[in-house]
Amino acid sequence: MRPPSPATAPPPRCADGFLLRENRTTRELLLSDFHTGTAATRTLVKLPATDQNTGGSNGRWAVDRFGGPIAYLNGTYGEVSIVPSGVPTSPLAQMEAQAHSPSVIGRSFPWTPVWQLNKPSTWALTLANSSGKIVRTLTGSSTGAAVRPAWDGTTDSGGATGGAYTWKLTAHPRDGQGPDLTLSGTMTLG
Repeated sequence: MRPPSPATAPPPRCADGFLLRENRTTRELLLSDFHTGTAATRTLVKLPATDQNTGGSNGRWAVDRFGGPIAYLNGTYGEVSIVPSGVPTSPLAQMEAQAHSPSVIGRSFPWTPVWQLNKPSTWALTLANSSGKIVRTLTGSSTGAAVRPAWDGTTDSGGATGGAYTWKLTAHPRDGQGPDLTLSGTMTLG
């Protein structure tokens, strides 16, 4: 089977610190690394001769825009290989947040903020009262990039709360790349 013409090559994809593109004539996946300020292009992998593209703009390979490894189809039965880019991944960062200040919270209607990060993390959310005393700590681990705690307004000891609070989210990147991310804010209950 002949490889598709170069005109049908998917568009290049930009990631943090590099550009990835496919040369359909040579079937090479080319990585242009520019994270140091100087661009250097190298062949990352030679793709199979048979076209695995089953639709969409890029069915043969995928890259995360925040860096990390590249996935590509390597065989006739849909096998996927993962190859490191060789470029450092982005540090943990907040993409967006929905951390509104509720007027009332409780067991039936908890405070459910959402922080969308750029990669999975383990996290701790502390809630401190107006005196600065931490009254509740919630922890978790995200398999995706969203941090979704739920606080029902009770303290670690189970007591009810009300008044002004400061929250602090500390997220640690699960890939171990880069420093922790700390976000904070305030809210008033009742």
